[in-house]
This record gives sequence, structure tokens and C-alpha cells, in this order.
Amino acid sequence: MQFIGLSDMPDLFLYAIFISLGLNACFFLIAYFLQSDKLTDITYSATFAAIAVTGYLLSERLPAHLITLTLILIWAIRLGTFLMTRVHKLGRDDRFNNIRPYPIKFLAFWTMQALTCIIVSLGALIIFNDHAKPMDTIFLLGGLISILGLSLESIADYQKYSFKNKYPHRFMNQGVWKKIRHPNYSGEILFWIGLSIGAIGSPHWLLAITSPLWISFIIIKFSGISILIKNWEKKYGQDTEYQAYKKQSYKLIPYLF
Repeated sequence: MQFIGLSDMPDLFLYAIFISLGLNACFFLIAYFLQSDKLTDITYSATFAAIAVTGYLLSERLPAHLITLTLILIWAIRLGTFLMTRVHKLGRDDRFNNIRPYPIKFLAFWTMQALTCIIVSLGALIIFNDHAKPMDTIFLLGGLISILGLSLESIADYQKYSFKNKYPHRFMNQGVWKKIRHPNYSGEILFWIGLSIGAIGSPHWLLAITSPLWISFIIIKFSGISILIKNWEKKYGQDTEYQAYKKQSYKLIPYLF
């Protein structure tokens, strides 16, 4: 097994680290002094886009590299636009109520976000670093899985946003939410799984496994599902229909989890 070192890929990975930490540090300062939540999610998406563009410019710009860049840009623009629209409508993100006023806690969140962008981008960076990346069956399979994940995430966000506009006080249990309680997160994880599969065969491709594993950990334990579960229990814990929905559905993967 061959492991990566800075001597192997200094420019690409060092640029990714610099971009992610630099962007998030700058927007942290603005967000803290303005006490605003309107920059967090757009910075998250923009960081992925900036890393991908840099990776592509430093690559051999083969068709596989262009496809990887295109997938990430579509994902980032779609997600960033959706999240920015949502937070501007809501005004504030309740996740930050207990950390926004405290600079160290708020900085810790932004630092974790920066590190997440770097780690989750590993699959794409490995593809960009492959100077002879072929458009083989494995790469195309990974691309199809990423498209499936992107589609699921987009549909889930659209369905919930439309539902909440009509029924703001009801929990969402229709469409792709009927059997999966967090299909948007299922789609996001699937998107990065696809890119990691696409990296198979490239130098150091085993590191790409870190990408979907890390985003799964973050979503399940850190900033996604765990927070939503607490909020839903407060809002709908006494609702018998909600309790029945929990028994008839799965968190992320039907029949497994």
C-alpha cells in the first residue's frame, strides 16, 4: 500500500489547505463581527468550488478532470443557492444560537468547516492529481452515483422547502421523505461516495475513502442529524403521527439505517 506525503503532491494539497482555511477565517471574522449566520453555508459551498477550480487548473485538464470539476460546481452552486435562500428567509440559523456570541466557540465551528472541506475534497483532489486519469468504467460508475446523489439531495431539498412553505408547523413525510427521514443527507453522502469511487485506480486512491466516511460522521454526529433529531423531538415528540413515521421510516438508508 502506498501512502501520500507532501513530497508527492505539495502544490495541489497545500493550495487546498490554504484556500479552505483562508476563506473560512476571513468569513468567520465578518460573520462574528456582524453576528450573522448568512455567510456560513455559502462559504461552505464556495470553499468546495474554489478547491475544485484550483485542482482543475493544476491538473492536466483531461475529460475526467473536467467532469469532476463540473459535478462539484453544480453541487456547490445548487446547495449554496438553496441554503442562502433559506437562511435569508429565516433570518438566523438556530444551530448557532449557543455559539454565535462566543468567538472561540464560533471559530471552532468555522475551523471544523474548513477542515471538512479539505477532507471531503480528497477524492476529487486525487482525481485531479492523476495526470493520466482515464474515462474508464469505474470512473463513469462513480460519476453516475454522484449524479444520483445530487439528484436525490436536490429533490429532497425542493420537496421539503415547498412543503414547509405551505405547512410550516408540520413535519415532512411526503415524497422521498416518506421512507427516509433525511434523504437530503443521503444524497450528499452518495454524491461524495461517487467521487471517491471515481478516484479508484489513481495514485493514493485509498485516501479517497476518507471523504464519504468523514462527511457521514459530520452529518450523523456533528452538525446534521443529531441536531435535527433533538429539534424534531421538541416540536413533534407528542405527535402520534410523527412517532408512527419514525417507526415506518429510516434515517439514511432504507432497511439498513
